[in-house]
Amino acid sequence: MIAQAHRSTLLRISDEGLTQGDFALLDELIAEDYLVHSPFGDLNREAVKGFFGALCGALADFKVVRAQIVVEENFASTRSVVTGIFNHEFHGPTDVIAPNGQPIDLQIINIFRFRADGLIVEEWAQFDNLGLLTQLGALPNAAQ
Repeated sequence: MIAQAHRSTLLRISDEGLTQGDFALLDELIAEDYLVHSPFGDLNREAVKGFFGALCGALADFKVVRAQIVVEENFASTRSVVTGIFNHEFHGPTDVIAPNGQPIDLQIINIFRFRADGLIVEEWAQFDNLGLLTQLGALPNAAQ
């Protein structure tokens, strides 16, 4: 029962909150004192909403899919896939990146910790931030 509730929360965040741009939904499903440990450092709920808001605004056909979800008690792990076409400026934390019209495919491995009330209170996210910046055209592609 708890596993299904956590799975449902994670799917609502990706399908309704992030993909559809309903960032207010995150306030309902993520604790106010939430913290994510990411390649960009530790971020609070507002910073995460800002990052995904910038991606959503920059990518046509923006989509976040939970490709796999594994739940055990108050923890869940997912492989999330962010896709879209980079057609609009990306307003990142340090610079604005001009669109290159290329597809973006960002794979994220997440571990979530839920509180007893079902809200997400902590997350560990791992992704290739240099790969993302390369796909956005902010860094040269080493393969070329």
